[in-house]
Amino acid sequence: MNKIELGEELFVEGTLKDSVDNNTISLTTGGAVDWFWQAGVNYDDKDSAQSGDIKDLQESFMEAIRTGPKTLQFYWKVSSTIYDYLQFFIDDIQQD
Repeated sequence: MNKIELGEELFVEGTLKDSVDNNTISLTTGGAVDWFWQAGVNYDDKDSAQSGDIKDLQESFMEAIRTGPKTLQFYWKVSSTIYDYLQFFIDDIQQD
């Protein structure tokens, strides 16, 4: 594990599963660039998952597989052009 310093605080670098606060969930990532753990931009003052930068006509995705009735909660931040977008699917059906 690597240690990183952000301002006055010292963090121990985590894993992608740490970044989604669930070490038991099955995560799959793919696309043109890798996803990674980071603590610089987050919602809960801890850490988050981040995709690397994608170029035109590229994609990057993270998939979490859950079975049965479950609650999945997430926050997102997007930095993109007007031609980029975020899609969310449940059971291969795009959600509004």
